[in-house]
This record gives sequence, C-alpha cells and structure tokens, in this order.
Amino acid sequence: MPFLRTHGFSATIFLVAERIGGTAEWDGGCGEPASLLSWEEVRRLQETGIEFGCHSSLHRPMTGMHLQELAEDTVRARAILEAGLATSIKTLAYPYGAENEFVRRAIEDLGFESAVTCDPGISRPGDNPLRLPRIEVSGGCTPKRLLDWIDHAS
Repeated sequence: MPFLRTHGFSATIFLVAERIGGTAEWDGGCGEPASLLSWEEVRRLQETGIEFGCHSSLHRPMTGMHLQELAEDTVRARAILEAGLATSIKTLAYPYGAENEFVRRAIEDLGFESAVTCDPGISRPGDNPLRLPRIEVSGGCTPKRLLDWIDHAS
C-alpha cells in the first residue's frame, strides 16, 4: 500500500465471495493453501482506495458451466460482495483465466463492464473490456520489479 500511494497507483483485488476469510483451497496442489482476506481486512483496504471485483463464488472455471449455473454463481457472488462492500461491483476476473465467447456474453448480460483474463500485460485503447490483460502482483514482487515490469510492458 505505501508503494502504491507513493507512485499514485491504484489496485483492484478480485474476491472469491464465498471464501472470504477462508483459504485458497483451489491452490491446494501447490502446497498449503494461502489464507484469504477477511471482511475486516477487505473493508480496511477499501477505505484506502483499493477497489474490489468479483472472482466468482467458489473459484470454478466458468467455461465448464452451463448458462444457468454460470449466472447463478456470478449473481450470488456479486450480491455477497455488494452487500459486504456497500458498493456496486462492475469488474470480474475469470477464475483460472477460463473464458470464451459464451462466458463473455453471459458476463456482459449480467451487467459487468469489464473483466480480466490471466494474460499478462497492460490494457490499451481498443481492447475488449471483457477480455483485458492484467498485471498480477504476487507476494514476492518488489516495488522495483513492479516498476520495471510496467516500464517494459508499456
């Protein structure tokens, strides 16, 4: 946070709505599942200007869902996040980056304005707002590494 503020950066964190305060069980094959933010931590970050988006209810690939299942999962996730954050949620990150034309249309029909893939990069004018690349900042990323990455990507 101090680094973001110093450089005038913002950030968006995508939340798995039904796992807030739990663990990232979907990463269990990589070792001990990471702890996820609690509602208290989420609200503290929100107060500092961090934005939050939807990352589904349970972190399942959307490309494996039927339309009704995809809509129910996404509507449920958005409702949980909007109630907890007292703001509208208009952005989404596709779990595992799993997206296709069917999923993008469904997400658009549900009123999302933008969605990010797992494709690394900086979005540019003309990009499809429902298929944006992103800069994923892992826990081990240093401020210098982030600035270098942004400089080389732009």
